[in-house]
Amino acid sequence: MIRSNYFLMVPVLILFMFSATRASAWGSSGHAIICEIAWQNLTEKTQAWVEPLYKEKGFDTFAQSCNWADQIRGDDRFNYLAPMHYVNVPKNAGEYSQEIAICGKKSCVTKAITTHIINLKTERKNLSQSLLLLSHFVGDIHQPLHVSYAQDWGGNKIKMAAENKFGAVLASNLHQIWDSWLLETLSLSDWRQAANSLNKNISNSQKQTWSEQQDVHLWAKESYEQVKLIYAQLDSTQKVTTQYADKHANYVRQRLQIAGIRLATLLNSMTD
Repeated sequence: MIRSNYFLMVPVLILFMFSATRASAWGSSGHAIICEIAWQNLTEKTQAWVEPLYKEKGFDTFAQSCNWADQIRGDDRFNYLAPMHYVNVPKNAGEYSQEIAICGKKSCVTKAITTHIINLKTERKNLSQSLLLLSHFVGDIHQPLHVSYAQDWGGNKIKMAAENKFGAVLASNLHQIWDSWLLETLSLSDWRQAANSLNKNISNSQKQTWSEQQDVHLWAKESYEQVKLIYAQLDSTQKVTTQYADKHANYVRQRLQIAGIRLATLLNSMTD
């Protein structure tokens, strides 16, 4: 399913119905933010390698190309990619580990990232598609609800009501709140502006730390730690306000920064 961008007309209540597939992580602006941060941290050599690959797919910028994996949803030729956007864990899992991860017969996000890293570094087959998928899946794994539970489709079955920044109510679910509502509410919808601001606020020590953390299962573990907090804090009223966004603002912004730096490190390693 390609998740639609949504704009609320005050004071109309808009109801959205979602299919059984997972929604796209971070929404289109989130993926673009991550990839723009990555682009700004690529070496000139890596940029020169990446640019013709995303342009081959018809995109003007690397940031825009990182939504290709969601744009092709609904195209039967790419149905096999659907389970690669997430990884499941048992509902009672105390923490994520590679041993308990439920990857499934058709892969999952941790396996897909590893597969495309290997392809880009060694096999070098269908490089443009592999680049766009890797870049998208790195964004996916840093969205907490893409490392969660099969029983509720990563929060898609948990119906929530969320207010936008104007105080109007949007009918939604937990997954959509984390995919796009938080970014919109935190004024991160303009991906260029948001990426520039977030990148400028990354310290050299943070870049060093995040660059050294290249274990895909660590990334999944981090996301699952946040998932446990998200579920523990679910309100029985099933309603969230802008206070919810304020509470998670620092986490969301930093998660986008971390994903961007880690993606840049991965891609720079391809041209070393």
